[in-house]
Amino acid sequence: MIKHAFIGFAISLVCLVPPLVHFVSGPLGPVIGGWIAGSKHKARPDQALGIGVLMGLFMIVPVGAVLALDKLAPSLNSWVDSDILIVVGIIILVYTTMLGSMGAMIGGYMVGRSDSV
Repeated sequence: MIKHAFIGFAISLVCLVPPLVHFVSGPLGPVIGGWIAGSKHKARPDQALGIGVLMGLFMIVPVGAVLALDKLAPSLNSWVDSDILIVVGIIILVYTTMLGSMGAMIGGYMVGRSDSV
């Protein structure tokens, strides 16, 4: 499950990369990554929740990197207060966890449904 959650996390980050498309694919990245992870794992609802939680825990690394960079080089970010960055980071962690879990549930459901037919 950890491997599939990491794949989902990586896909959600890759969805931020394409120019112009990232305005749509970026916010939907955790759902897309969770869906792929849930379908690969053939996740049941409890496993889908675990995949989403792991995706959120993996997201601590990039969020922590941004917060550390803000502390180490405050001149790079003079337009946003550090406290606001912490709140946004927490929101991103919760967002990734919830949408990753939802995507994994949908992916697991679709694979389970196609196997039973």
